[in-house]
Amino acid sequence: METAAARKRARGMGRPAAVIVMAMAAVAVLAGLLALVAIARRAGGKNAAARNTAHIVILAAPWGTVKSLAAADGSLERAVNQQTPVRVDVPPGEYAIVVFGANGREQSRRVRAAEGAPGEYRPVFDNFDAAAVAPGDPELTAALRAYYRGDFAQAEIALQQYVERKGPTRALAEFYLGVSAVTRFYLAGEQDQEEKSKLQLAARAAFRRARETPGFVPPEPYVSPKIMEAYNNAIR
Repeated sequence: METAAARKRARGMGRPAAVIVMAMAAVAVLAGLLALVAIARRAGGKNAAARNTAHIVILAAPWGTVKSLAAADGSLERAVNQQTPVRVDVPPGEYAIVVFGANGREQSRRVRAAEGAPGEYRPVFDNFDAAAVAPGDPELTAALRAYYRGDFAQAEIALQQYVERKGPTRALAEFYLGVSAVTRFYLAGEQDQEEKSKLQLAARAAFRRARETPGFVPPEPYVSPKIMEAYNNAIR
């Protein structure tokens, strides 16, 4: 491809010089086209990276703070700085996740997330066991273990059955029914607003039933501060 200016200059030159000028013009045009293609590819890559069609669920026992998340291929690095439970929407891929426990100790792992197949990371700090929350109550301990391993459906069934059978620490079971609902609220996607509203109502009702029990004290060391904030807001 040659420009009109190049052709005009060529007419005033000898044939060898004209060929050189036209070749230089063609190179300049080609370089411009290549630059445009490169810009378009970079823009396309950025747009693709912005499509968060996968997500990662991060829990911790008893709880932790998610500090950062970084794609293994270097395409994404994000400072999270949120207490568990946490959901992070990401493009499909493999990610390194760093979580700090309440004691300040760090744990990390690589997790793969795909569309329709969320990634999960559940670090355990200080050899935590749910038996510490409900000592001497194996039935309630089993329900709490289900919660801390992320089996919320099983946990809520067991907790509800415990409450209906009037277990000795029903207030604690009611509290954890609220905790499980709040956890699922935080892990739900933004598109699930109707479900999130139901979870908020369920959590508020369970927290209030626990609070109305004389002498009940929530086990603060074993739940995330942001869950305790939800509890305190519910009972006001």
